[in-house]
Amino acid sequence: MAAAPALLAAVLLLALLLGAPQESSAAAAGDAHPRYADEGSCGLDDSGAADAIPALRLEEERGGARRKIIDITHAYVPDMPAFRQGAATGPLVRLMVSMANGSEYNESELRMNCHTGTHLDAPGHINQDHFAAGRDVDTLDLDVLNAAPSHCAPLTFLSLSCELVAMSPPSPLMAMLLLAMSMLHCALVASGSGCGIAAHPAYTDDSAGSCGPEAAVAGTRLEEYDGGRIVDITHAYRPELPAVGPDGLGPVVHLIMSMANGTLFNLSELRMVVHAGTHVDAPGHMIQEYFEAGLDVDKFDLAVLNGPALLVDVPRNTNITAEAMKSLGIPKGVCRVLFRTLNTDRKLMWKKEGDMSYVGFTEDGAQWLVDNTDIKLVGVDYLSVAAFDYLISAHVVFFKNPDIIPVEGLKLDDVKAGIYMLHCLPLRLVGAEGSPVRLPLIHVSGCPMLKEALHVGICSLKLQILKETVLSKVAVCSKLSIMSPLLVMLLLGVTTAPCALGSDSAAHPAYAAAVDAAEVRLEEYGRGRIVDITHAYRPELPGPGPDGLGPVTRLKRSMANGSRSNSSELRMVVHAGTHVDAPGHMFQEHFEAGLDVDKLDLDVLNGPALLIDVPRDTNITAQVMKSLNIPQGIRRVLFRTLNTDRKLMWTKVIDMSFVGFTEDGAQWLVDNTDIKLVGVDYISVAAFDHLISAHLVFFNSPGIIPIEGLKLDHVKAGLYMLHCLPLRLVGAEGSPARCILVK
Repeated sequence: MAAAPALLAAVLLLALLLGAPQESSAAAAGDAHPRYADEGSCGLDDSGAADAIPALRLEEERGGARRKIIDITHAYVPDMPAFRQGAATGPLVRLMVSMANGSEYNESELRMNCHTGTHLDAPGHINQDHFAAGRDVDTLDLDVLNAAPSHCAPLTFLSLSCELVAMSPPSPLMAMLLLAMSMLHCALVASGSGCGIAAHPAYTDDSAGSCGPEAAVAGTRLEEYDGGRIVDITHAYRPELPAVGPDGLGPVVHLIMSMANGTLFNLSELRMVVHAGTHVDAPGHMIQEYFEAGLDVDKFDLAVLNGPALLVDVPRNTNITAEAMKSLGIPKGVCRVLFRTLNTDRKLMWKKEGDMSYVGFTEDGAQWLVDNTDIKLVGVDYLSVAAFDYLISAHVVFFKNPDIIPVEGLKLDDVKAGIYMLHCLPLRLVGAEGSPVRLPLIHVSGCPMLKEALHVGICSLKLQILKETVLSKVAVCSKLSIMSPLLVMLLLGVTTAPCALGSDSAAHPAYAAAVDAAEVRLEEYGRGRIVDITHAYRPELPGPGPDGLGPVTRLKRSMANGSRSNSSELRMVVHAGTHVDAPGHMFQEHFEAGLDVDKLDLDVLNGPALLIDVPRDTNITAQVMKSLNIPQGIRRVLFRTLNTDRKLMWTKVIDMSFVGFTEDGAQWLVDNTDIKLVGVDYISVAAFDHLISAHLVFFNSPGIIPIEGLKLDHVKAGLYMLHCLPLRLVGAEGSPARCILVK
């Protein structure tokens, strides 16, 4: 390959420059709820504070690292717009069990239209062929939602490098990076089939119908995307998931409008306990004071939920005791650990009936972790982080330190132990003590060319420091065969970065009395590295009636009523707030064929994305698309329109004058670009006068994934790493989604 030396030099130069130290910051990093610090770091600049509408702001996290993550997802609030004239979504989360009512824990229910707020559309939303074929949101490609170009991950690693050493490339380097990425991608795929990866890759002719109705339900196999670069460790929400009782979880989505019965589209409702399947717990689940203080899942720190993670194997003859924790030899500085146990070997997550003999943390094991490690994210492979005999006591140990986020019900079958980039994105359920989540792992050493360059360059700068620090600690862990130069440097970064940046801030600083609820503002995390572009599911989201979406969670069990925990039920239409559509939404053939959200390609849903501004006096027509001059090869584009300026997602009543794609605009995109992910800033990708026809253009090409209801207020136009993760709702034509941008 003639261009290889120059390319390696460019990548190496970028990597080395990314390793240059930047000015340190006194601000603390990495706690679970950082935007609650007294500094009010998530607000606007002083110049814009007076004019800002509450909650309409750029959602980033403060910090020394100038690489930023921006959340462009709307929170699910009741006044979000719903898809009827004059309507809003209303509340989506209801507290079903409440510690305030005496329960042992809080538990919420999510109930919402799948196309509410920030959401994704799958092709079956308006294309019945895709709907019948099963092109649902769970088949969307996480690589499109979260990743770098196919077969290599330079941008993924370089963004990781920024996180670990608190660096960020200046503008000229970003230009070089984009050039290097383009050259590298062309070189790697020149002999392949091109870059047009379909959103539902299993639906190609040679797939043997693996995603069709005749196919078996996904089993304990390794679910990989983009040639194994992305691994999905989330369990699909199938009826056979374990639950209390002999029959399993049961169905969680119900078709409330059906094209088979003559409607213009398919529309499902999601109804489930928020602690089912793969999910995350907030401190209010078992500590009533935190529940009353509002420490819900919407206030978790995206910088904790996104970053390098260590997957370790726990000794198979024990719960996770203090002795077991000590034996693992996890180095200080590692803040995200996934614990694989006997639960995976016994395939407990594949059995309907809950098994109380599962492995989990004992009280002393949880306390040892809190006292002796820097771990902030604890992932386990069954429904509870705590062993049954320590169900309350071990949970309480974690929840008393609200910096720590338990992630439960992980799918770790056949995943190799080692270090990965983890993206854990719960729904933005305001007031809920738990949430279903989607979690992909991304390999950080999958590109041989980049690995070689890093081996020659950066690692030579770091290994001397490693000799007497990290390596001596890692050597005691026989389960980790991960010590390639790249991964050694990664571990060094996660070990030394917390020391340099500080780690003594409160996890929920935003709960200070002077801080108001979520506002129309930029929601940043990781010192501005991550931006949340998802709308929280607040009752005021646009919904079908005059009062907005309304609550989507209901407290089923309440500690205030004497229960040992709070437990909520989630009930919502899957197209509410920020969401994704699957092809079966408007194509009955795709719906019947099983093209649901669970089959959307993660390769499409994860990767470099371009945020652009559309001319404000028009819908997105063919002429507008042509004027935007989007280059060939760009696969993910977020379109910011007059909808953001008018703050339509902050209006309860649905406004039919919203901006969207016309039929000819959608057709121009399909015919003249390589775009596979289309993001818009209102609850429909199609303008109202082209509601069905423009949707059908997209869904007729099931390789395209619409994401609707994005929160793009105050986010700068430009190139980002996008991670857009819908729930794994088997059979659903849409799903609520969490979308973030990483600078």
